[in-house]
Amino acid sequence: MPIDRFLFDLLGVGEVNGVYKIAVGTDQADEIRITDPYPWYVEGHGGADILVGKDIGDTVGYASSPEAVRVDLTFVGADGFLGLATGGDATGDRVAAGFSNVVGSEFDDLLTGDGRDTVLAGLAGDDGLAGGGGNDTLAGGLGADSLDGGTGDDRLLGGIGDDILRAGIGNDWLEGGLDNDRMSAGEGNDHLLGGDGDDRLDGGTGDDLISGAAGNDNLVGGDGIDSLDAGAGDDTISGGAGGDRINGDDGIDRINGGAGVDHISGGAGDDFIAGGDDGDFIAGGDGHDLIDGGAGQDFIWGGAGNDVLIGGTERDTLMGGAGDDFIVSNGGNNIISGGDGFDTLDMSQAHDPSDIGPDYYIDIEHFIGSRFDDSIGGNASDNIIDGGLGSDTLTGRGGADTFTFDLADDNFAFRAPQSGSDTITDFSSAEGDRIDLSGIDADAGASGDQAFHFIGGSEFSNSAGELRIFQAQQAASADLDHWMVEADSNGDGIADLIVQVDGHFDSGLSAHDFTL
Repeated sequence: MPIDRFLFDLLGVGEVNGVYKIAVGTDQADEIRITDPYPWYVEGHGGADILVGKDIGDTVGYASSPEAVRVDLTFVGADGFLGLATGGDATGDRVAAGFSNVVGSEFDDLLTGDGRDTVLAGLAGDDGLAGGGGNDTLAGGLGADSLDGGTGDDRLLGGIGDDILRAGIGNDWLEGGLDNDRMSAGEGNDHLLGGDGDDRLDGGTGDDLISGAAGNDNLVGGDGIDSLDAGAGDDTISGGAGGDRINGDDGIDRINGGAGVDHISGGAGDDFIAGGDDGDFIAGGDGHDLIDGGAGQDFIWGGAGNDVLIGGTERDTLMGGAGDDFIVSNGGNNIISGGDGFDTLDMSQAHDPSDIGPDYYIDIEHFIGSRFDDSIGGNASDNIIDGGLGSDTLTGRGGADTFTFDLADDNFAFRAPQSGSDTITDFSSAEGDRIDLSGIDADAGASGDQAFHFIGGSEFSNSAGELRIFQAQQAASADLDHWMVEADSNGDGIADLIVQVDGHFDSGLSAHDFTL
C-alpha cells in the first residue's frame, strides 16, 4: 500500500485540509484502515474493498474508476458499515464511518453526503451531488452536473458545463462557473454567482446577493431584501418582493423592481426599466433608456442618452439628465426637469381629471398637453407647445415659440364656434413665434395631405381648407392685440378650428405667422 504526501485539490474546491497522505489499493479485495491523525486520500481501485476512515476529514476517491460510481454516505448496512458504494471500482466496496469527503470518477457519478460537513467532487461526467445535512462543499467539475446542498451553510461550485445548483436551507454560496447554469437559493441569505454563460439565478426567501457576471443572464430576487448585479450581457432582472438594490451594468437590460422600495441602476446600454409597486429610486445610466416608475412616488433620473421617462399617477420626480429626453406625466403633482438637450413633456396619457394636478417643471422645450383644459407655459428658449385635447391656455414666455395644432386636438372637430377654443396669451411676431397647422389635413375629402388656404380677414366661401383671421374685442391686457383664427375643413362655412391669439403684432396677425 504506497503512501505519500501531496497537496490535494478537488477540481476547484481548493486544498482540503492542506497536506494529505494517500493510500491506494490493488485490483483485489483490499482492506484499508486509517488510524493515524493525518488526513488521508484513500482509493481502493478494483475489488471488493473495505475502507475505514477516522472521521477527521479523510477522503475516499474513485478518480481512476473505469466506470461511473455511486457513493452514499447515509446508507447503513446490516453489518454496521455506513457507506454504500457501487459501480466501477466502487462495486462491492464497504465504506465505513470516517470518510467525510468523496471524489467521483470521470463518468456520471451519484455522490451523497450525510449529516456531517462533507466535500463531494464529481470530476468529469454529468454528476449528481447531494450534500445532505452539514456545511458542505460540492464541486461538479466537468460536465452538466446537478448539485443539491441540502441543509446547512453550503458551498456549491458548478465548474464547466450546464449545471443545476440548489441551495436548500442555510446561508449558501452558489457559483456556476462556465457555460449556462441554473441556480436557486432556497431559504437563508445566499450568494449566487453566475460566471460565464447565460445563467438563471433565483433568489429565495432570504436577503440574497446575486451576481450574473458575463453572459445574458436571468436574475430573480425572490422574497427578502436582495442585491442583484447583472454584470455584462443583455440581462433580465426581477427584484421580486422586498426593497432590492439592482444594477443592470453593461448591456441592454430588462429590469423590473417588483414590490418594495427598490434602488435601480440601469448602467450602460439601452435599458428597459419598470419600477413596479411602491416608490422607487431609478437611474437609467448611459444609453437610451425607457423607464416606467409604476405605482408609488418615484424618483427617476434618465442619465446620459435620449431617454423616455414615464411617471405614474402619484407625485413623481422625473429628471431627464443629458440628451433629448421624452418625459410622460400621467397625473399627480410631479416635479420635472428635462436637463440638457431638447426635452419633451407629454401629458396626453392622463385619463382621469382627478389625477391631474399642477406639475413643476424646468428645462422643457416641447410641451404636449392632456385631453383636459391645460395651462401650459414655456420658458425663454424656443419652445414647441401642443395643448392637446381640451380648451387650453398656452404661454410661450419668450423665445421663438411654435404653437402646434394637429389631428389630436379636439378643437378641430367639426363643431360650432361656441364650443370653446385654445388661447395663446403672449404671441410675438417679432420674436419669431409661429402657429403650426401643418399636422392637419385641411381638406379631408381630397386625396393626400392638403394645406390650409390663407384668406386673411375674408369670410368663409363654403370651400374646404380655408383659414381666416380677424381682430376681435379687447384682449385680457390693454397692451395686447386680440385676434381670432378660424379654419373650415369641410366647406360648410362654419369654423372647425378656433384659436384665440393675444400678443404683440407690428401690423396685425398675418400669413407670415403660420406654418400651413
